[in-house]
Amino acid sequence: MINSGKHCSKCGEYKSLSEFYKRKKSVDGLNGMCVDCVKQWKHDNKDKIRNCEYLSRYGISLDEYEEMLRDQDNRCATCGKHETEVHRKILHVDHCHDTGKVRGLLCRSCNVALGFIEDSEDILTEMILYLRKSNEQV
Repeated sequence: MINSGKHCSKCGEYKSLSEFYKRKKSVDGLNGMCVDCVKQWKHDNKDKIRNCEYLSRYGISLDEYEEMLRDQDNRCATCGKHETEVHRKILHVDHCHDTGKVRGLLCRSCNVALGFIEDSEDILTEMILYLRKSNEQV
């Protein structure tokens, strides 16, 4: 007999297998909670999840992130855009990839730009010179 559904461990409802996320490390290859319950759990625990992510990735707590945000007046440390003006309304934690040291909070554009130039002051200086030269020609 083919099993076409299962009970959600959270809400207890019997649901179609398509209503469960895949999970490799489980016996049946599916998450124990249905998609709706997982989404609700993530919503209810978003601060707890962000705190764990910040601690594991950058070694700072959500409280430390929020303190940095206040110190930066809720703005990107480089371009000054307010967090309400940026992608997903959140500033990214900028850190040195060599030392892991957190430097500040940046909008997505500034964070990506630093990544593309590999944090090189020389490349950034050359880019500034290039912009100045090309702006003079306009």
